[in-house]
Amino acid sequence: MRYTKNQFRVATTPTLGMEFATHALSLPREGEPNAVVRTQIWDTAGQERYRAITNTYYRHAIGVILVYDISERESFETLERWLVELRDHADEKIKVILVGNKSDLEDRRQVPTAEG
Repeated sequence: MRYTKNQFRVATTPTLGMEFATHALSLPREGEPNAVVRTQIWDTAGQERYRAITNTYYRHAIGVILVYDISERESFETLERWLVELRDHADEKIKVILVGNKSDLEDRRQVPTAEG
């Protein structure tokens, strides 16, 4: 929500299945000073029961943002499994970014910054 609509919600609910959003931004490229890049954000649920549907979305992805909750150690510990799944289903040249989410919950942090 912050990236696509510049909105922040204090109370959120977990993603069920899949959520989709788009965002356009202007990035200058050679010969095109105002090139528009459109991103598609597919928020796939991290819960085990949705794994069967999420791996089909990796095939055509050029980048993935793996997000863990800094206040929930288990979400960090499952990252290795998600990396294995990416290697099994995505293009070998896919770009991967790791993001520690929920920095507003610093007082409940379970994953130290250095470890993340």
